[in-house]
Amino acid sequence: MTDRIELTGKRILVTVGTTGIGLATVTQLVRHGARVLTFGRHQDSLDHALQQAGSGPGTVAGLVADAATTEGIDTVFAYMDETLGGIDMLVTSAALGAQPIHEMDEDSWRYVVETNLIGTLASARRAIMRMDAQGGGHLLFVGSITEIKAVGESVYAATKAGIQAPDHVEPLGRSVIDELRLVVPDAPSNADRDAILAGLIAFNRTHVEPGPTGSLAVLVKDADGSTVGGLWGTTLFEWLRIELLFVPERWRGSAVGSAILQEAEALAASRGCIGASLDTYSFQARGFYEKRGYSLVGTISECPPGGARHFLQKRFDPARETSREQ
Repeated sequence: MTDRIELTGKRILVTVGTTGIGLATVTQLVRHGARVLTFGRHQDSLDHALQQAGSGPGTVAGLVADAATTEGIDTVFAYMDETLGGIDMLVTSAALGAQPIHEMDEDSWRYVVETNLIGTLASARRAIMRMDAQGGGHLLFVGSITEIKAVGESVYAATKAGIQAPDHVEPLGRSVIDELRLVVPDAPSNADRDAILAGLIAFNRTHVEPGPTGSLAVLVKDADGSTVGGLWGTTLFEWLRIELLFVPERWRGSAVGSAILQEAEALAASRGCIGASLDTYSFQARGFYEKRGYSLVGTISECPPGGARHFLQKRFDPARETSREQ
């Protein structure tokens, strides 16, 4: 092979990189200086993978998510966007094993297909959308035992054959051909950010109306009128995204935090929001939010090292949401 991709600094997502080929891939990418994100269904295997792969000039982070679900894939790509700012390469290595199809119940063999094939297509779709917007990228599909026709491998081999089908893989590859140059400015400008944001907003509007949008703030001011704490968030797609919440130390435990949160939720609901989401680190306030009705929807381990980052949500009025769906 004469053309080699420089991996240093590349933002790479490896699906289910907690065992086997996926883990080996993550390990090598980190050793070559890439910035890697991976995920898996089980916290213990994820922790083991991160520990094994974390030695090298590159970096690796991981979170618990299920490749077989839309929610799991969306969580992974949202984290990729937020922490790495995009994706340069997707490596799909989800490879859930299977028994002979006649020895599996309906839900079990379908789950293998959802993980190995549908999860791969879902990941590819989200990666391509981002790569098209940024001007290029790379896709790598791990086919495993595509050519093996062994007895008892019908389900597993079928999912991998679907990944490698020529009319599937080649168009995906052609759709992300590099056409633009990448520039890394020393001091990114607000104008650069605005240009990126304008393109993203235009793209989003082709898929869904954002509804009432805008910043939301509940401020804590001292006797001099200076802001000393409070909450800052954004309402979008009928959800409140809580970005910042801070209560000065002397007022913690005095119900100030609860009052701030309740005021923000009420204001968001008045704008038509059906819920709120946020993230908090393990050394911050997960328990505070859970006592106020927020539930855990995802966790990223070793972020920061030795800790975790938790993602939570709260639905304001489930009855209202149900009535809207009917």
